[in-house]
Amino acid sequence: MHNNIVNGENTDIILFIDDNIYCHQVANLIIANLTKFKVINAYTGATALNLATQYDNKVKLIFLDILMPDMRGDELYKELLKNPKLKNIPIVFQSGISENSQNDITLLKSDNVHFLQKPYDKVQLLEVIDKLTNINYNQDQINK
Repeated sequence: MHNNIVNGENTDIILFIDDNIYCHQVANLIIANLTKFKVINAYTGATALNLATQYDNKVKLIFLDILMPDMRGDELYKELLKNPKLKNIPIVFQSGISENSQNDITLLKSDNVHFLQKPYDKVQLLEVIDKLTNINYNQDQINK
């Protein structure tokens, strides 16, 4: 299931991939209200791959859960890299696993790959969006 399917030519998308509905709810509230981005949600790796391909010209950032039931995040990442239009999009791996476990994700050594420890708050989410998309949100927006 996904939302905010985009028809406009100039609409930038964040693809949010996680099997936990609560994570989607929180991220969607923050992103929809405090950024210029539309969010498209995927709950499985297979759906995410289809949506990333469908919107490859509009996706500007991908949040990717490391552990999902159908596909690991690093496996999905390798699939995304096969598409020339997707391979340079910044990826934010997100997980509730300990930071020590991120050492197992050798893909995190790329400039386009980042890690966000769950649970994260509004400030942390907006800071990573700001950093990776060069959108500057002022503190008044963040502190609302």
